[in-house]
Amino acid sequence: MGSRVVVETPRGTEAKLTYKPKKKLFEYTRPLPAGLAYPYDWSFLPSTLGDDGDALDGLVIHEAASAPGVVIKCDLLAALRVMRTENAETVRNDRYVFCPHRQHAHSGSLLGENVPDRLRSGIEQFFLASVSGTDKQIEFEGWHDSSQALRNIHRAMRTFERKQRAAQYERNVGLRTQAAWAPVAGICAAPYRRQCSPGNSRDRQLRPFDRQGSSNANGHKQ
Repeated sequence: MGSRVVVETPRGTEAKLTYKPKKKLFEYTRPLPAGLAYPYDWSFLPSTLGDDGDALDGLVIHEAASAPGVVIKCDLLAALRVMRTENAETVRNDRYVFCPHRQHAHSGSLLGENVPDRLRSGIEQFFLASVSGTDKQIEFEGWHDSSQALRNIHRAMRTFERKQRAAQYERNVGLRTQAAWAPVAGICAAPYRRQCSPGNSRDRQLRPFDRQGSSNANGHKQ
């Protein structure tokens, strides 16, 4: 099964870039430790939601040039199981490993369904080094093959869909509430509008007690 991933930080970049959905742009987050660069394209899977509250993270194994925002159709290879601790909070933050879809891959690209041990070790070493000097700590819990990794992706997609439906429901409830209160608000505001009307020479200032009786300067009913 092919997955479309969005490149966030291209291979060879010596700083971490992060996509900000609300701003619809990529922001510079932080530099990597001196001498370190991303070995492959650091990416995310759109329309997914992980335990950390963000889209699932991906790493695309290829050697072609890319750029932030480039969408690549990929084949899923495996997932590195990661627990991330930050600000005394520990969450699951797995890294999904892909290669470009077979029909788009260059000769010599990684085409197998498994990630070789040597490549796994290199990926683990990179992620350990990438958080050096930060307030983050990561711990590896082994690897999942493509089948288990795909099930995890599907679960993250369902989580994303549930959140979207919940947000839409809240918006609909808010609109219905506003519509229901609009006539009441109009009735309540009518006395004030009459008093503040330019044609009302008796009193052009707001007098909030008029619905119960007029008020004198001392605030007592007349």
